[in-house]
Amino acid sequence: MRKVEGKEFVTILDFIGNYQKSFVVPLALSGQINHKAFDKDSLRVAVTHEFADLPAGSYVDLDPITQKEILDRIDSIKMNSTDMLKSLYQQFKNELGRSPEILDFLYCEQSPSLTFFIYKYQSWVKTKEKMNDVNELDQKILNHPLMSEIVERLENQFPIKWPYDFIILELAFLQKNVSDTDVVNQLEKRFATKIDLEKHKTLIRQSMARLANRYKKQKWSFGKVVDDKFVLNDDILAVTEDPEFYRYLKDRIDYGIIEFRRTYHPERFLTKGEKLTLYQNYTRNDLIFLFEAGVKEGSWREGVSRAGNHYFLFVNLNKSEKVEEHLQYKDYFIDQRHFHWQSQNQTSHASSVGQNYIYHKERGIHIHLFVRKFDQMHGMTLPFMYLGEVDYVSSYGDKPMNIKWRLHHPVPEDLYIDLIR
Repeated sequence: MRKVEGKEFVTILDFIGNYQKSFVVPLALSGQINHKAFDKDSLRVAVTHEFADLPAGSYVDLDPITQKEILDRIDSIKMNSTDMLKSLYQQFKNELGRSPEILDFLYCEQSPSLTFFIYKYQSWVKTKEKMNDVNELDQKILNHPLMSEIVERLENQFPIKWPYDFIILELAFLQKNVSDTDVVNQLEKRFATKIDLEKHKTLIRQSMARLANRYKKQKWSFGKVVDDKFVLNDDILAVTEDPEFYRYLKDRIDYGIIEFRRTYHPERFLTKGEKLTLYQNYTRNDLIFLFEAGVKEGSWREGVSRAGNHYFLFVNLNKSEKVEEHLQYKDYFIDQRHFHWQSQNQTSHASSVGQNYIYHKERGIHIHLFVRKFDQMHGMTLPFMYLGEVDYVSSYGDKPMNIKWRLHHPVPEDLYIDLIR
């Protein structure tokens, strides 16, 4: 449908014939490529305000009955249920006119969120198997246990927060042995920017070590590190020598790197050393890697962690009922610029940590604020959203301290409303 020449606007009447699938309306209108697409609260806000953030000149008028029906459906449905994902898959397939592939999620504006498919089914090829939509290559992959596990390991890294692992693999699939210099040269080629090897060497070596380790319960690794070079294992190399498998894996590498380029400002990351991007999601393990904390993945479990001269505050805005009362810290937004935060119970103004909070600027210490609305959704542990650095304003009380922080960047209004609801 389009506006006819000479007409000022077009009115679209859409009657929901199948009310059981009315939840698809807010998913479509809120945009599937944003990180909140499966957030029930965000969808409720969008429906209640009749999608007020649509482009200028576009309006949605939901009659009260339809609005209530959609809100009731959002409340009742599990957003990662098999029926829900099947519906989204079929809708995406219909829009494409063919079976969806991984790169379609990058280039189709109406693509659903890939995250829940991967979380539910472990990989895209296994998703297609569950949807009874496999082709000959899909079946070939499913029949090859090692290839299937390689795909699973790659896709479970999405979205990548640093490019080193994928760049190393991109090179290793072609030349087997990869040095620090090889990685830097490929980064410069991929991102068209000059890179200082010395500033990235430690992170590149960390990535090589990660690739040399086994992933979860898998019994293999991508390779080993010999004389500061990454060497691809022969079993993996043999898989990549199959042209169809190589192209399939290359698509995963491309997906990860292109998504990183779009989302995480690689020019700042690679040339200015800015390791974090405002309003993007990170796990504690991501930060252990990026800030070279030197501790084992999974070892950061508290609400505060430290790496060098960086403190990381991890806040659950809606406390789980499972959390013991003495751990129910009072953390909340005062306004878009200020945040009230309660320290760990052992921290006082006189303690070394308390003094670091108060005099962090004088001591060259950076305080980073990460928040999430809930710790879990549909059984999946959620990452934290990065709200930037904060500065000390004032505090009162001891064990715990109650601190007022001032954010370097005010939280945008739409995000602020979403977070405080």
